[in-house]
Amino acid sequence: MKRRVKKFKKNNYSYFWIGYQTRNAKGTPVFVREVNISSLPTDEIDRIDMALKAGGEPMVFKDLIKFQSSVSIGSSWTVLRLCEDLGIRAELESNLSEVDLTAVVAMIVDRVVNPKPHSKRALANAYPGSALARLLDPVDIPFNHWYSSLEEIHGKQGAIEKGLMAGADIDDTIFMYDITSVYFEGTCCPLARFGYNRDGKKGKTQIVVGMLTNSAGRPLGIRVFNGNTKDAGTVMEQMKGIKTELGVDKFVFVGDRGMVTGTIRDELAALPNSGIDYITALTRQEIMRLANDDDHPLQISLFDQEMAEVEENGVRYVLCHNPLKSDDDKATRLRLLEKTEAKLESVRKNVDSGKYKKEKVIAKRLYRWLGKWGLEKCFRIDYGEGLFKYERDQQRIDELERLDGCYVITTTVKPSIFNKAEVVDHYKRLTWVEQAFRHMKTTDEFIRPIRHWNADRVKGHVFVCMLAYLVIWRARSRFVEFLERDEDTCMCEGDSLREIWEALDNGVSIGTIEVDGKPEDQLAPIPNYQKRLLKAAKATINNQERKRLGVVG
Repeated sequence: MKRRVKKFKKNNYSYFWIGYQTRNAKGTPVFVREVNISSLPTDEIDRIDMALKAGGEPMVFKDLIKFQSSVSIGSSWTVLRLCEDLGIRAELESNLSEVDLTAVVAMIVDRVVNPKPHSKRALANAYPGSALARLLDPVDIPFNHWYSSLEEIHGKQGAIEKGLMAGADIDDTIFMYDITSVYFEGTCCPLARFGYNRDGKKGKTQIVVGMLTNSAGRPLGIRVFNGNTKDAGTVMEQMKGIKTELGVDKFVFVGDRGMVTGTIRDELAALPNSGIDYITALTRQEIMRLANDDDHPLQISLFDQEMAEVEENGVRYVLCHNPLKSDDDKATRLRLLEKTEAKLESVRKNVDSGKYKKEKVIAKRLYRWLGKWGLEKCFRIDYGEGLFKYERDQQRIDELERLDGCYVITTTVKPSIFNKAEVVDHYKRLTWVEQAFRHMKTTDEFIRPIRHWNADRVKGHVFVCMLAYLVIWRARSRFVEFLERDEDTCMCEGDSLREIWEALDNGVSIGTIEVDGKPEDQLAPIPNYQKRLLKAAKATINNQERKRLGVVG
């Protein structure tokens, strides 16, 4: 491979590179740049050029130019620019000390580009000499600050969330809310409890995490609750937090049927001037109760329409039908009927055999299973002393069948603000919060398992992960042309976000060379694909940014 010196001109400036000639995939001759020697005196450049032309290449690279090290900065640089664009860096600078700021920013970037469920010790060991250490301010981070900084950011969480929301130019007042669980390694955290485990980890304690987003799915706030907290038990606290912590007086709260329950809706109805409207869905039991009430405008016959709407006492009910869901609902109902019937048959056999004789004993065994799956009205039951009979109530079962594929969205938002189609659309956007949890837990961040025992550190860790997801949320919008999906197969046609971070690291790097005894940092030539990625992320490295990085090339 014959190397030579080539001169480039740009904006009345001349640049000199050592490289070699080759052909690209299309067969076009191209010059591959390796070392920028523009900073050398003119006579030195001429001497190198003459030596290479005379075949003195080995002498030049052995005695004059020595490669010392190289570090890939593409992904870390891009994430840092996204942090600046979102206002995360500015808010952290306003609320944290210099050391804590550097540690927290490093954790956010690391959680985005290197998502492993590793400990803070692993991050502290990997930090010196890394791309992050090269790009962030040269601050020495004591080991204990990798942990204590989590407590510090938790203490400032409310102020940071409010600042990020104010700087986001969010013009709507729609808040979507959902919760998930995250399991622990260890049992010493006071927040850790056994509860409804969404991670499928039997025998593991957990915490409950609630996230608040705007109507576009942008995360606005996150809270941590004890692991045995029920879904609805977090809702009123979130509504109060929107008013007191985020400073929003009037808003629309969107939550699923397990969040905004009938009890919570009744509480809001008792506060006519609260400024809080809601969008949620009714449970199957609530639909049946209202449909069987002759005085209520919600009737089963209305589900025959594609989308119907009724109203009572200022509460709107949007009746929807999804034909694709009908088969699933029917299969679920038949399965639960069979399970309930098997339990009733077990009680009958025990009564006939004389094992259960007293009416109280029979009732205790009966109601232990009858209402377990919500199908007690589908059976006619007669029992007494030494007596037990049951049979299916086919008329009631047929009524339930008419609701297969049906669901009801309810809201207090006035029709002049959202029509019925917009109400349904806003409810369906809750999938964006669920998607956020998937990214945080399984695909992009690996928030779990949590290995901290201090409650404030756990909350700080979860908040850092939310800030990292905010970066991922913005990155996905910036890289949308590279993440297009086929509508029929839902398969990604281009790169995944993980592949984009890897491509940026492979194509954007800073190398340190020693030229005639003097060390020099150089930005390696950036391939066209990586230039497109940087431009899409608004993280292009121009001359001003090169000065910021302290590099040439």
